[in-house]
Amino acid sequence: MPTPLMPDRLLRAILRDARAHRPRECCGLLVARGDRVESHLPLRNATSAPAAFSIDALDCAAAEQRLRRTGRRPAGVYHSHPFGPPHPSRRDRDLLWGEHAGWQLIVTPGGAWALWQPTRGPWRLLQQGAL
Repeated sequence: MPTPLMPDRLLRAILRDARAHRPRECCGLLVARGDRVESHLPLRNATSAPAAFSIDALDCAAAEQRLRRTGRRPAGVYHSHPFGPPHPSRRDRDLLWGEHAGWQLIVTPGGAWALWQPTRGPWRLLQQGAL
């Protein structure tokens, strides 16, 4: 799977989502058409824990169906770290890995971001930056 180019407009939209949900984590799907990540789809954070996120399985399945009807697909997940760096937490590493995990974009309200490829071992950093 080639590393996607993360358009600034997409990163800025996800950053707005992160800032709007602070102090909780925001979350959603990275949306692709073909091999290109073109947008995001915010989803409800189903946990009330302040430093965690959980995407409800039914919400995710419904979102995936809507995307597929329009020729798009989920390419990964994004979420925010309101009070830490854009590096995977232990919880992230435990929950999000494997060939079906797709890319994982982590953003901070301050504008730092990092795109990761989850693996069973250390995650692979694909891209990082700041807005």
